[in-house]
Amino acid sequence: MKKIIVILVVFSFYFVSLVFFGGIVRHVANDGPYSETLIAKFADNLSQIPSNLKTNIFGGDQSVERLENVVERKVSRGLKVYRNDKNQEYILISSYFNDENTYKLQLIDVDNNKIIHTWNPDKFFASLATSEASGTYTFEHSKLLNNGDVLISSGNEPILRINPCSKILWKSKIKSHHSKELDHDNNIWAPIYIDEKKYIKGTKLKFHDGIAKLDIKTGNILFKQSLVDILIENNFFDLIGNSYYGDDPIHLNDIQPVIKNTKFWNKGDLFLSMRNISLVALYRPSTNQILWHKFGPWRHQHDIDIYDDTKIAIFNNNTKLDLKLVDNNSNIITYDFETNKIEKPFEKLFSKNKIRTYYEGLFEKIDEEHIFVEEQENGRVLKGNKEGDIIWEYIWDAKIKWSRYYSEKNFKRYGNINQTIKNLKETKCK
Repeated sequence: MKKIIVILVVFSFYFVSLVFFGGIVRHVANDGPYSETLIAKFADNLSQIPSNLKTNIFGGDQSVERLENVVERKVSRGLKVYRNDKNQEYILISSYFNDENTYKLQLIDVDNNKIIHTWNPDKFFASLATSEASGTYTFEHSKLLNNGDVLISSGNEPILRINPCSKILWKSKIKSHHSKELDHDNNIWAPIYIDEKKYIKGTKLKFHDGIAKLDIKTGNILFKQSLVDILIENNFFDLIGNSYYGDDPIHLNDIQPVIKNTKFWNKGDLFLSMRNISLVALYRPSTNQILWHKFGPWRHQHDIDIYDDTKIAIFNNNTKLDLKLVDNNSNIITYDFETNKIEKPFEKLFSKNKIRTYYEGLFEKIDEEHIFVEEQENGRVLKGNKEGDIIWEYIWDAKIKWSRYYSEKNFKRYGNINQTIKNLKETKCK
C-alpha cells in the first residue's frame, strides 16, 4: 500500500511539475510580463534542448532542402548559356551542395562556364554558425572586393572579411542580416539587430531593427541607429504601430547608399526597404530625417536600387496575403521622382518565365535592356531582357541566397575586375 502511495505522490509531483513547466514556457512564448525572470529563461532554454539537438545533428536551415520545382524544369544544375555575348560577366554565388552537406561560396566566369575561385568554408563556418543551422548556414549577400577579399555574413551573425585563402581578417562586433553595400567612401552599410529590448504598443519586438555603418578596413562601427527610433522620431510611429500585427513589424532587408548628388537625393543618403509594412523610404543619416516614403504598389518587397538619376527600382515579391504564395509572378517596379510614374520595365521577362519568389530575391540593372535576377526561392539566377528572353541562367537543386553579378562596368567603382580575377587565379593557399 505504501508503495502505491509513494508512486501516486511521485506521479502527482511529476504531473504538477510538467504542467507548471509547460505553463512557464507558454508564458514566455506569449511574451508574458515575467518572461525575463531567471526561472522563465531557464525553463525556456530547457525546452529548446530537443530542437537544438536536432539542428546540430541534422541542420536546421530550410534553405538546404532540395527544391522539387527546380527538378521539374528538367534542367540539370549549373550554368546554362543560351546566348553568349562575351561581356566578361561573373556571378558570386552561395549554393548548398546536397551531396557534401555544406554551403560553398564560388566566383563563376559566365562566358567560359568555369569556376574561378571557391572559398573554403571550413575556415570560417564556426564564426557564422547559428542555433538555427549550426555549421551549415548560408552566406548572405557576400561582396567581392578589389583585392580578392570578400565580405560575408549569416542571418543575425557578425560580418567577416576573409581573404582569398579564407582567412578571417576581421570580425564585426555587431550582428547583421540581409544586405551589405558600400557607400561613396567605401564604408559598409548593413541592416542589424540591436540587443536592446524594444516594445511597440506593449509587444516586445522579436527583432529590434537597426542600421549600421562599418569601416571596411577594420570592421569598426562608425554609425549605429535604431530604425524603430528613426521612424518614431520622424513622427512615423503609426507606420509600425498600426500597419502590422506581430513582433516583427519592420523587417528591414536592404540599405542602398546614395553615391552621387542628383536633383532628388544627396550623396550619403540611404534608401531603405522595410518588408513587413511594404514600405520604402529615403533617409538622411546626417540629419536623422526621413525625406520621402511610399507604401506600395510593391508588396513584401526585397532589394531597392537606384535605377537612374530620377528613378528607384524595387524587387516586388508580390506575395498574397498568406505570405507563402506569389500573385502570378514577382516583378521589378520603378518609381520616377520627377513624374511620380510607376512602371514595370521587365514584366515580360517575369511573366513569360514565371519568375516568382515569395520572399527574398534580388536584381541588378545591367543596362536599359538587361537585368540580373535572383529567384531565391526556386534556386535560380539569370540574365534576361525586356523582350522576355533569358540570356543565361544558373540553376541549383537547393536554394541559393543573395548572389552578386559582376562585370567590368559595374565593378569599375571598386577597381579593375580583370586584375581582381588575376589575383584570385594566382593565389596559392596552404
